[in-house]
Amino acid sequence: MRVDPQQLRALAASMTDIGGKVDALDVRTRGDAVAAALPGSPLGAVCATATEYVEGAWLRMAMRHRRVANLCRGSADNYEVTENEFRDKLAQMAENL
Repeated sequence: MRVDPQQLRALAASMTDIGGKVDALDVRTRGDAVAAALPGSPLGAVCATATEYVEGAWLRMAMRHRRVANLCRGSADNYEVTENEFRDKLAQMAENL
């Protein structure tokens, strides 16, 4: 199997970056502004609730991106360790022949 650990690390960096950008999205501020602009209207409370749920969904999406990034980094590290150990064992076998 051919694996490029650098590509896995590049994917991890990209997923971390995307997760950070998604986490930085601010939906609630505008939703709260709608609620303030419509005092006494049930629409303001509905908008505030909806934006709270949307922001929670963005947060969970950002967390998933970070988990994938961690998995990619871990996979790259594990692959390199396994590859190096395998190479070293083959070299030892060749020396003993």
